[in-house]
Amino acid sequence: MPTVGNAIDEDARNAQLDSYLGEALLWRELRGRPAGLMFNRQRATGKYRHDFYCPDARLAIELEGSATDSEREAWLERAGIATMRVSAAQLLDGATAAVSDIVERARGRLPAHHPRAGIGHEDVVPGATA
Repeated sequence: MPTVGNAIDEDARNAQLDSYLGEALLWRELRGRPAGLMFNRQRATGKYRHDFYCPDARLAIELEGSATDSEREAWLERAGIATMRVSAAQLLDGATAAVSDIVERARGRLPAHHPRAGIGHEDVVPGATA
């Protein structure tokens, strides 16, 4: 007979599985350099590790449920790094839409002199050079 404890354990396992699947889906899209932007997976800045990081835009992408605290957020803000949170549910509903949001946010943070600063992600042809 199922118990409340077993149901909670199963819910936790399902949430963890969704998180892993969401991370895998997001990395599949980001490693392809959408809009010519480079993303790193499990990148550290200072003493903090990010699920994904776009160094040119100084944008950390964190999956919902990742560790967060006020000290970390304050340090990142002082370092000029913005944090964008993405839920596993968003990714499971449509990774392409989530990636479009990430690219839009990253492009908005690029320095004006960056070669990709004025290029829309829909205008970038894979394999083309700017």
